[in-house]
Amino acid sequence: GYGPNPSNTRFWIVPWPSGTPHESTAFSKLPPSWPFFSWYSDSRHVIVPRIEPPFGSHLWWMDTECDAGQRFNLATDNTGSLDVQPGGNRIAFSGNSSEFDLVEVPLDGRPLKPLLATPRNEQEPAMSPTDGYYAYVTDRTGNSQIWKRSLDGRTVNDTLITEQNFPGEPSFLFGAPVFSPDGGRIAFDRQGAYNRIYVSPLAGGQPVAVTSDKYFFSGPTWSPDGTSIAFAALLDGKWEL
Repeated sequence: GYGPNPSNTRFWIVPWPSGTPHESTAFSKLPPSWPFFSWYSDSRHVIVPRIEPPFGSHLWWMDTECDAGQRFNLATDNTGSLDVQPGGNRIAFSGNSSEFDLVEVPLDGRPLKPLLATPRNEQEPAMSPTDGYYAYVTDRTGNSQIWKRSLDGRTVNDTLITEQNFPGEPSFLFGAPVFSPDGGRIAFDRQGAYNRIYVSPLAGGQPVAVTSDKYFFSGPTWSPDGTSIAFAALLDGKWEL
């Protein structure tokens, strides 16, 4: 189910050499993820990296016949492919970590200059066309959020978009912020049950979805007059503008 409609990801059990295939309901409510898993030694449970908001994935021991599960508390927030040792005594798995920072690139040939660097991730910056600040994506609070910060780093340092703008539904990732030409609005990606594009007024108010639920949308950019948005869309397995 991974692809244009990731919310349709399902986990099925196929009895061998005979029997009726059936869906395991324990996985029906999981966020979309690559189907990495490995059988536990009892042939009933599996170990699976489960995506959890706001960031990362963690290994879970899950029952294929009911909704029971238990998380492994490991010293990493991003687990991937894995394999359970025969007998179930040990698990080998891949993990990764990242630390993105923002840099300023002078156009006159001078060296790169650090703009914002912390132990957390800062990425996908967007300069305001009217004021001396920029927007960026960060996980500084533990959740994916879009913040704004003045170029001097002192006068403005505040949130623009957070998970609190979308109550009742988990927000896994925000991304690709871009200001409207007049600087009064911001368009951005949000990955929840689907990947949609939203527009939010900087003066306040709730973000408004400008794409539907049916396909995967990403990478908004404004028309010069600020009345339209172009974006990339994954339609029936093919990318289009």
